[in-house]
Amino acid sequence: FRENKNRYLLGFLHALVDLRIFDEVTLDFLLVGHTGNQVDQCFSILSSEFKSEVRTVEDLFSKIRDSPITPKAEVEHLWFIWDWREFVNKHFTNQMLQNHSHYHSFQLKREGEQIALRAKKFPQDRLWCPDPAIKLLKSNVSYDPVDVAPFRAEELNLEKVMSDLRSRYFLLFLDKER
Repeated sequence: FRENKNRYLLGFLHALVDLRIFDEVTLDFLLVGHTGNQVDQCFSILSSEFKSEVRTVEDLFSKIRDSPITPKAEVEHLWFIWDWREFVNKHFTNQMLQNHSHYHSFQLKREGEQIALRAKKFPQDRLWCPDPAIKLLKSNVSYDPVDVAPFRAEELNLEKVMSDLRSRYFLLFLDKER
């Protein structure tokens, strides 16, 4: 569940095609050692902006909004998120994803009334496989409503958070601990 090549992300992309938000979605993963792209420049600019003090969430939002990146960033506070994982678990077909970590391109596209999932080893390859395509979600999924995800405070390891803060920002804690 932690990486992006998983059935939850692919299921979400499936839903975007199923809901006709997109006709087709292609997801490409860059090869190790070849990950430099345009987004890196934006993150480089933002990391420079973050070198000055950020004390509040509002400070963070301002730094992002006022940074010299193009296009201008739109920043919003997420007050909750939808519990996509819980929702989609009951809609997966029995067809399991296997060996998908070896592929770098994924395509979800409408074929008749079905959404087809195919993959390619490398983005520059011509042929998508398998044929027939993988059917990731069952037919006739009703996407409304999806419950709000609970805040999982019980999974928050505060000892680890504090340990990380001490090791990375030792000087901030030094005076208070003496």
